[in-house]
Amino acid sequence: MSLGASHYYGKLYYPEWYDNGGPIEVYCTLTRDQAADLNRIDRADVWEAGDTTIRWKTRTALIAAALKICDERWPGAIVLEGSSSQLGPQKVIRAPNAISSKLSELYKRADELGYYNRRRNWAEMDDISEQWDKLLERVAIEGNDEPTWR
Repeated sequence: MSLGASHYYGKLYYPEWYDNGGPIEVYCTLTRDQAADLNRIDRADVWEAGDTTIRWKTRTALIAAALKICDERWPGAIVLEGSSSQLGPQKVIRAPNAISSKLSELYKRADELGYYNRRRNWAEMDDISEQWDKLLERVAIEGNDEPTWR
């Protein structure tokens, strides 16, 4: 969410070997009340119930819609919240139980360190990033047969 923004926006990024690697914007279908809210915010009268937009009122609804898309297109995919330009630890939305808590722990440690923003933390961040990569590679190589996800 951007500073001063009143909505959430979401894009799904995935490796290039899936569908040529472009992002998928997560759209919502407006209710009558949501359309009225957008018309008020935009000072316009262009939105109607049934229109689609990338402007989400809540983070929870956006994540639920993103998970639905992931389930349809990439069943069993690990879902992270963060920046597509950052390949290191990011907030875990969904991952196999076997690695979920470790991924979340690494994300928390990286966040507390400030990632690579402080020179004195670089060696520790290198270690955290290496552990992160190994966990994700393990799932990519071994696959995931777990019926339960966090």
